[in-house]
Amino acid sequence: MKRWLNLSLEELRSLMEEIGQPPHRANQIWTWVWTKFITDIQRMTDLPKKWRDELQNDLVLLPLRIIDSLEEEESVKLLFETLDGHHIEAVILKQDEATEESDDPKKRLTLCVSSQAGCPLGCVFCATGKLGFARNLEVDEILAQVILAEEFILQHPGLFGLSLTTPRKISNIVFMGMGEPFLNWENVQKAIRTLTHPKGYNLGYRHITISTAGIIEGIREFTQWNQPVRLAVSLHSPFRIGRERLMPIAKTNPLDDLMEALREYQDATGRRITFEYILIAGVNDRREDAEGLRKLLLPFKYLLNIIPYNPVEGIDLETPSQGRVKTFLLFLKEAGIHATLRKSRGRKIAAGCGQLGLLWKNREIRL
Repeated sequence: MKRWLNLSLEELRSLMEEIGQPPHRANQIWTWVWTKFITDIQRMTDLPKKWRDELQNDLVLLPLRIIDSLEEEESVKLLFETLDGHHIEAVILKQDEATEESDDPKKRLTLCVSSQAGCPLGCVFCATGKLGFARNLEVDEILAQVILAEEFILQHPGLFGLSLTTPRKISNIVFMGMGEPFLNWENVQKAIRTLTHPKGYNLGYRHITISTAGIIEGIREFTQWNQPVRLAVSLHSPFRIGRERLMPIAKTNPLDDLMEALREYQDATGRRITFEYILIAGVNDRREDAEGLRKLLLPFKYLLNIIPYNPVEGIDLETPSQGRVKTFLLFLKEAGIHATLRKSRGRKIAAGCGQLGLLWKNREIRL
């Protein structure tokens, strides 16, 4: 079975020569896939018909298929099945906050993609962590989420009431879905190179965000890569013991060492870091947590996102009340910390932060 989306354009050109085709065949395939989102080889009409017929039963450009979708006002969750029967999810989000990249957020869509089937980290607040870990996703499985999301948007004109006139509808990609991107860094990195290729999807590096639970080795490799992809770090507690209780990976990637790696990253790149903080009632919403954040974040240029906990069936944690959220934001303000309260999207369809994975399992789809 040929899976050519695992290859870069340069690798695909070399392959064409190896199999006796002119190198420009790679450019033709690349154009169909990444500017028209066509993955059926028979629809690539500038390729020789005989060759298309030869490839028909042996070429797989899309190693995923959409088997279900759920939609609410500002988000759509897509369920994919891999060729070997695993299930992963991606989420299309309406982007209505102003950002550095656009003065017109009404024309923006963000796609949250997965990098692993399941997740090995076992964070106590996360539905995906309850699934356990199946395997890393291949490059083409990461990229197929983007292509299929683009196809879905094309099939649903006016999604979220937006008018999107450009061929590419997605304006931002965040690796915040199922799995830890830095534990599959080689494949994630190669997928990003394809997504940013100027002759293909042509998404700017700054429109891509990697979200990590704090894998120190991955952050250091990311620093050395030195591309302007944005970095988001799941923090959730300013204290070592508190963070280890919420995120077992913090025991082998200790908070002090993590912050040192992030200082090295910021010294080398000069880029701001986004810190994600899931606010859990009675766990990390105290005044001392706000003061701990002040001390921890003092050396950094940062954005701090406060995300009220999204409930997950079977996890004994609670979402803070609106009053408690306001009180914590006041604690932060008094500590001199600027924070953004993130709007909860996808909660009704279990597409919010920490919720991916279990809804369809409860519908008897094996995950």
